[in-house]
Amino acid sequence: MSATGTNRNRRPFADESRAGPHGGTRLRDIAQEIGCSVNTVSRALSNKPDVSPETRARVHEVAARLHYTPNLLARALVSRQTHTLGLVVADCTNPYYGQMIRGVEAAATRAGYALLLATSDENPDKERRVLTTLRERRVDGLLIAPIDGKADYLAGLASDGPPQIYLSRPPEGFAADFVANDNRAGATMAVGHLVELGHRTIVHVAREGAVFSALEREAGYLDALQAAGIEERPRVRVTPDIEGGRQAARSLLEGDQLPEAVFAYNDLVAIGLMSELAAAGRRVPQDVSVVGYDDIEPAGYVQPRLTTIAQGTTEIGRRAAELLVRRIERGPVQSARAIVLPPSLVVRDSTAAPRRTSH
Repeated sequence: MSATGTNRNRRPFADESRAGPHGGTRLRDIAQEIGCSVNTVSRALSNKPDVSPETRARVHEVAARLHYTPNLLARALVSRQTHTLGLVVADCTNPYYGQMIRGVEAAATRAGYALLLATSDENPDKERRVLTTLRERRVDGLLIAPIDGKADYLAGLASDGPPQIYLSRPPEGFAADFVANDNRAGATMAVGHLVELGHRTIVHVAREGAVFSALEREAGYLDALQAAGIEERPRVRVTPDIEGGRQAARSLLEGDQLPEAVFAYNDLVAIGLMSELAAAGRRVPQDVSVVGYDDIEPAGYVQPRLTTIAQGTTEIGRRAAELLVRRIERGPVQSARAIVLPPSLVVRDSTAAPRRTSH
């Protein structure tokens, strides 16, 4: 057999040596120009180590000149891998998820994987449908920022679906890899900052619903108050968005007196809260200090600039995608892994010492 592979009984490598329905350059075209085998061309394009640097450079040069595009469908049929990851988030217009998507995409691209993105819109039925669709698309792995980790269909997916990693909140009832921020420590840090400034009436504007992050942040709020010997205040529960923050402000304004400080569930709630307070003629931080959570990009340029907790959302996405690729390429493991990233306090302009009148 010659170096160009003339054995007619051998099937062409991944069928990429044959022209597709739309024509185009084939691996065989590159091999014929260079004078090597189709297999050598394929391995060079995949940057395999058993191809000499000179041959690899020559293959890449000819492939670029001939405008070669890999036949991904043919490769998937042979390898049973699509080199595609699926990502499901609640709302891609939320800057928090935008930062997460950025981290996932960067890590996936470095590893040679494409990314399919779907949104659940905080709707469990839609979340189940998009997860089913991604499985039907034969993604090699799933990254899921779930609405509620208690959903039964998540357990079913874990038992017979592709490898999966959970972001921001872990599932309940079964073991799974997840990457998250230490929400409880972050909330304790946020409220501790208010306590250090001298605030004694601190209200937590919490997220409605018993989701993981909400429960952890509320626990951190209580930890900080207990450590300081400060009485807790009734929580204001709202949706986790700007409108929820506006509703929280209206609720606080209806009371006899504004609290000295507010710890908001996330930055969107904090921004909505500050907007509504400003519309009512109340000043932040002169009349009330406000701390958010997430450190989304707008937190640094709203007025006043928002003091918040940075949880490294881009890093969460990156670490989750890297872990998923390892699970795909190295096979299943016996125990699930939890990666919990430490939060950090970002002090800006929305917090200050309380202005108390003397009697």
